[in-house]
Amino acid sequence: MLIPTKNTFHEFVKVERDPKGNGMTATGFAVDLFIEVMDSLPNRVSYEFFPYESTDSLEMGYYDLLILQLLLKRYDGVIGDITITSDRSKSGDFTQPYMIAGEKPKSKFSRLVVILWMAVMFTLVGDYGAYLQAMLSPNNDGPIVTTIQQLIKNGDYVGYQKGSVVFNLLKRMGFQEEKL
Repeated sequence: MLIPTKNTFHEFVKVERDPKGNGMTATGFAVDLFIEVMDSLPNRVSYEFFPYESTDSLEMGYYDLLILQLLLKRYDGVIGDITITSDRSKSGDFTQPYMIAGEKPKSKFSRLVVILWMAVMFTLVGDYGAYLQAMLSPNNDGPIVTTIQQLIKNGDYVGYQKGSVVFNLLKRMGFQEEKL
């Protein structure tokens, strides 16, 4: 069984190498689930874990190359947190996903509650989005500062690109150097 070594979710699959070079240890939810299923079979089936480390320089992604090993018949299976895509399903068969959101509502009442809850949530999210946009949008009544003299009088900070001639121009106009 091939196991990915470049995974981001160590809760599902984690490969640790023995520092003495005596192999590796695979842990995580996907590995535990595989072992549990294999142990529950009526007939004993032997298996061995192999870490997958891609050295290919193809344009394909790491997990695509991992699944391709099945099509090339280099390994019998893959254990890991692998997203099922149409291209990957051409290279090998997948088990049913075990990380799917809960059950579908069965009674009419629970469906009604879910629909009402979703309507309330969409309304709240929409209202919050509109409120946030109104808070962050500038006032369109006109510019707050209309003249350079007003900036100088208020002692406002003014930015300029480093190395630009604007620095000396602003100093000559009367800006304080610490405000630039």
